[in-house]
Amino acid sequence: MIAEDSHLARRHLKKDQQELRRSKLISKKDFPFGFNNEINIFGNKIALISYKQIMGIIIESKDLADTQRTIFELAWENA
Repeated sequence: MIAEDSHLARRHLKKDQQELRRSKLISKKDFPFGFNNEINIFGNKIALISYKQIMGIIIESKDLADTQRTIFELAWENA
């Protein structure tokens, strides 16, 4: 998980081991546009979720999922 540093994100961070996850928090001042949605990649699927607009979509595509994984890895390395 890459998330904006916040109280809620720090609560999630404490559950990383239990939820089999690794997390990195980034400063809002370094990334002022922040995170206004959630993107999950699993298998050959991508889930795009907007909590503000209360909507989401799941796309099933190996190519799109692989590209999103690559983008995530690049972001992880630079976070």
